[in-house]
Amino acid sequence: MMSTEVVTALTEELETVVRAAPGVVALYPAESAVVTVLKAGAYALGLGDGASPIVVDERDGGVHVAISIGVRTTAAAADTARAAADAVSLHLAAHGMPDSDIHLTVVHIDETAHIDETALTTEGNPA
Repeated sequence: MMSTEVVTALTEELETVVRAAPGVVALYPAESAVVTVLKAGAYALGLGDGASPIVVDERDGGVHVAISIGVRTTAAAADTARAAADAVSLHLAAHGMPDSDIHLTVVHIDETAHIDETALTTEGNPA
C-alpha cells in the first residue's frame, strides 16, 4: 500500500507531466462537484491537502489515476488526451507501476487560447 507521502509526491509529479503535454491548457478537479466542494470545505478548515486536481489511489492491487483536462481549440482533443495519457503511463511505468488504470477526460476546450490578435483592430474589435 502506498503511503500518503508517496501518493502526494506521485500526484504532484503527474500534475507536472500532464501540464507539459502538448495542447493541455488546464487541469480540472477529477472528482464530482460534490466531492470537490466537500474537499474545499475541509481544506478551508485545515483538513486535507487541497492540492492537486489529479486523483491517485490504489485499487485491486494497482494504481488508479483520474485526470480532467482542458485543451486548446487548435489541438485535437483526442490527440491531446492520448498524449497526456501516454505521458502519464510512461511516468508510472518508469516508477514501477506499469499496470496502472488511467481515466483521462477532456472537460473543457479553451476557445481563448487561439485568438489571433492580428485580426483585431486597435480598439479591440474584430476587423
